[in-house]
Amino acid sequence: MDLSTSGAQLRLANGLVPVEGDDITLRLVDGRHLTGSVAWSDRDMLGISFEQELPSVEDVLWLEQRGADWFYGCVRAQERHGNDRRD
Repeated sequence: MDLSTSGAQLRLANGLVPVEGDDITLRLVDGRHLTGSVAWSDRDMLGISFEQELPSVEDVLWLEQRGADWFYGCVRAQERHGNDRRD
């Protein structure tokens, strides 16, 4: 993900075909949601323009730079925690 205070550029998952102007909600690893709209799309890339500019991207980048292993570890921990609560 390439992130700025006014928008983001993302790689699309297979099968996703957004249209310019579509509303988008980007969910961050920490649970925050950023809303915006599709500014452009091209094959496997997507540009999002945020509804409101972010005051800073430093905290978002800090989370994103931790990488996939950290992210999936968090997901697994949440799943385990959810299973513990159901027992």
